[in-house]
This record gives sequence, structure tokens and C-alpha cells, in this order.
Amino acid sequence: MNVSGLAPRGRLHGQHPARTATGPTAAPSLAETVATGIAAAVRLAAVIVTIAVVTGAIALATAAPSSAAEVVLAQAPASFEALVTNLRNWIVGLLVGIATLFITVGGIRLLAADGDPGEVERAKRSIRNGLVGYALAALAPMIVAALRSLVG
Repeated sequence: MNVSGLAPRGRLHGQHPARTATGPTAAPSLAETVATGIAAAVRLAAVIVTIAVVTGAIALATAAPSSAAEVVLAQAPASFEALVTNLRNWIVGLLVGIATLFITVGGIRLLAADGDPGEVERAKRSIRNGLVGYALAALAPMIVAALRSLVG
């Protein structure tokens, strides 16, 4: 009731617009705010990691050796067996890191779900995927042993 012309339209008796508004102008829920913050933090972390990797690569590429001796950054494995073991260890480390990330994101989603069944289900799925990653990392030595016995 904008009789006097002083109160903006949609506001009655000094009520805050976010409390009276419905639809697209409503204030975001806590879960939406937290999810937006988490997404921004993940994007920022990805940018920071990318910058760190690129900076490290540039530093390695442009570094001059401290002596006249040849600098060896990585040595070739002595045998195929050593190559497979090194590859397996690298993959296990990668799986564990990604599984930890999935479980962490799932836990944060579960805390920020605010009772939303869809978000709770996404959080549970993320945690479940993290546990599958841990299981694959734990089974990797057995999988490699089985493949070795098949190959010979």
C-alpha cells in the first residue's frame, strides 16, 4: 500500500525486502552460499596449483647446473619390473589423493546440505566414489600381480 509514495513498492511497515520477497529475488539459503563459496575456493585452489606447477616447470627448465657435471632429473628404471612398480606406486598415490579430495568434498557437501535430499544424495555419492578410489588403491598391487601373471 503505497499511499504516501514514500515507501518503495513491495515493502510494508519497514520490513526487509529479503524477508518478504519470494522467487528470484529471495536471499540465498545457507547451503547455496556455502556451495558458492566452496566452488570459488576450488577454482582458486586450481589456479594456485596451476601457477605453482608452471612456475616450478619454468624454474627447472631455466636452472643452470651448479657444477659442470651432467644434471639428471630422472633416471630410467633398471628393468621392466622396476618400471611397473614405479608406475603402480605413482597411480596408487594419485588414486589416494583423488579419493581424499572426493571424501572431503562429500563431507563438506553433507554439512552444507541443509536438509536438501538432492544435495545429501550427491554428498553420499561423492563419499562413496572416494571409498571406491581407496579400494582401488588398496587393490592396485594385486591387480598388477594378476596382470604380470597374465603377461608372463
